[in-house]
Amino acid sequence: MRVYDLRTDTITKPSDEMRKAIYNAECGDDVYMEDPTVNKLQDMAAEITGKEKAIFLSSGTMGNLIPLLILSSKTRQILLEEESHIIHYELGGVAALAGVLPLPVKAKRGILTKSIIEDYFSPQPYYMSNVNIVEVENSHNRHGGSVYPIEVLKELYSFTKSKNVHMHMDGARVFNASIASKASVKEIASNTDSITFCLSKGLGAPMGAMLCGKKEFIDEAFKIRKLIGGG
Repeated sequence: MRVYDLRTDTITKPSDEMRKAIYNAECGDDVYMEDPTVNKLQDMAAEITGKEKAIFLSSGTMGNLIPLLILSSKTRQILLEEESHIIHYELGGVAALAGVLPLPVKAKRGILTKSIIEDYFSPQPYYMSNVNIVEVENSHNRHGGSVYPIEVLKELYSFTKSKNVHMHMDGARVFNASIASKASVKEIASNTDSITFCLSKGLGAPMGAMLCGKKEFIDEAFKIRKLIGGG
């Protein structure tokens, strides 16, 4: 009998080829940005996602927290689907560390659409919080791996741009989403302001994640990574 452990996709182990690649990797000091392997990895991640710059992080949780710390405001909210990984599996860092109020929204199979979120952007009196971040999860963990259709994602991103709202994608499994949707990772990422993807979920690495976005955003991410002990 063969047993498959499906508790989490991070339970997978690196292949022999990956272990050899790790052993043979050229190393340097990453705090001084002198690790050639990490630098190459960051360049590759930026190219694959079509973003200006990328940063290597220790985990996907850190990849979701850092954008919140960059964009956080004590009077702002993050709008996200109610079953999002950020809410359920990241120890409440969105509120405890970033100080942002989550606005959970119900969506069929976890897929937010313009029609679902647009009512949350009507003018508010000064004493009510406003949304300045929209977060999407692609593929969606707690909805059985549901994937955003690219047209839905495009419409959603266009709407957030019209509202001057940052859209972040928790793309822990975006390469799986790419295969399922038949859209390239670059096309998916082009409909986001920032995107995180995991290296330990389907890509064969034992740990790590990438955060990709505009140069100014990632430059700030390097500072925040150091602030929370990720240097």
